[in-house]
Amino acid sequence: MRLPFFYGWVIVALAWLIYGFGIAPAYFSWGFFAPEAIDELGLSRREIGLVFGAFTFLYSASSPLVGLALLRFNLRTIICAGSLLAATGFMLLSRAETLFDFLLAFSVCGGMGIGISTIIPCQTLGSNWFIKSRARAIAIIMTAGGIVGSMMAPLDKWMLDSIGWRSAWIVIGGISISTAVLAVLFVRDRPEDLGLGPDGDPPIDPVNEPAAPVHASVRNPQEWTAREAMRTPQFLLLIVCGVAYAVPWGVVAAHGRLHLEDLGFSTATVAGVFSISIGLSVVGRLSGAVGDFLAPHMVLGSALMLEAAGMGGFLIAETPAMAYASFALLGLGFGMAYINVAVVFSSYFGRSAFAATAGVRIMITGVFNAIGPWLAGEAYDRFETYSGAFVVLIVVGFAGGVSAFLCRPPHRLESSLAVEQVST
Repeated sequence: MRLPFFYGWVIVALAWLIYGFGIAPAYFSWGFFAPEAIDELGLSRREIGLVFGAFTFLYSASSPLVGLALLRFNLRTIICAGSLLAATGFMLLSRAETLFDFLLAFSVCGGMGIGISTIIPCQTLGSNWFIKSRARAIAIIMTAGGIVGSMMAPLDKWMLDSIGWRSAWIVIGGISISTAVLAVLFVRDRPEDLGLGPDGDPPIDPVNEPAAPVHASVRNPQEWTAREAMRTPQFLLLIVCGVAYAVPWGVVAAHGRLHLEDLGFSTATVAGVFSISIGLSVVGRLSGAVGDFLAPHMVLGSALMLEAAGMGGFLIAETPAMAYASFALLGLGFGMAYINVAVVFSSYFGRSAFAATAGVRIMITGVFNAIGPWLAGEAYDRFETYSGAFVVLIVVGFAGGVSAFLCRPPHRLESSLAVEQVST
């Protein structure tokens, strides 16, 4: 029976909840609780970075598994399974006593669970249900990470003071269970499952499906296969862009509180700075929707330049005003880049290749995202400063911006030949 409204916007709301509450509580809480873990268990900053780096690597490396799992299971099942695995890890984390315990609970169970249940499934839902409004749908979904994330620093501070960091992880595990329930009850993979087409239009022929009708420069006449897409120079440039937006943000998430407290800021001030920064990433994510109207690779390049500038300010922040300004640039740039990497992939290569290409991109990015927090912690333990590590991240950010500006839309050879044959 046809519904009296387009269910795609319900899917956007569901994906928003699943993504935001699936990833943000764990991602942003680890670095906030890091000083307590260091004090209680004697962990070093290198080990704190190692655990978070392994977490980011495993949630990234798990992304390609979603593409494989979709050959046998629907997104509803995949999201539920991943959420329950993450919940198990966070529950175990509340009882962790050794570095191995942290790696197993947070990095392996939590990281893989989040990777399976959030990034690729939620972006795929937005890509599946929309074409004309694809960038806007994905942007709305991805704002969840920033909105929920902005709540976490004040909430973590409250939980730290009232129930302690161990019990806080039990609460986070309960949140993951809730996302599993939402997926089971309401998620549907594609509009065709309800007799609809993308954007509420009549169902379309998937063989001849046009790519996302965003800015004219990124319209493709045909769908790409994942193999074709990954052989293009654009795919490699977008990998560089993925590293440039993700690694600085990951290092700040793991070491940000430690660095700011080293500079003399109080825990309450750090909580406020993080809350504002993550909240402004929401603005960045929403502004990513201009990829429906402008060339998204240009928006992506501008975003990476902003993030790199924010990283530079973060390195030398000496006053609360400078810390807030630097984190504002970081959050805004990260949010814009986070959305527009996905929009560029979907716009350049179409729906069919999205899950596989994005999964490979996230996995490769995850390797660098794993190394970043670990090396930053190693650098601090050795030199008692983050300066060298942060300078490298600034350079990486600007390199990503240049790569994005150079990343013009791809053109399939057979399409060009067909046009030549018609013209003759």
